[in-house]
Amino acid sequence: MAIVTRVKPETMGESARKVRLALHLTQQELAALTGISREAVYQFEHNLPVVLDARRRILKKLWAIKTASHRDLLS
Repeated sequence: MAIVTRVKPETMGESARKVRLALHLTQQELAALTGISREAVYQFEHNLPVVLDARRRILKKLWAIKTASHRDLLS
């Protein structure tokens, strides 16, 4: 008999945290780059309630940095 284990799908905040860490950014640095509080970054990464604009700013900035870093590697 096979045992089936369910894996919780990763939340958007958890994915953003992985990208932030891969880019060697602290929560404080990301907060400064986006103009939001470090607490808002923490809340988003831990799937806690945070205003939509803060989530949008975090994702937009991480995408921009990741894309720019990738372009630099290719040139």
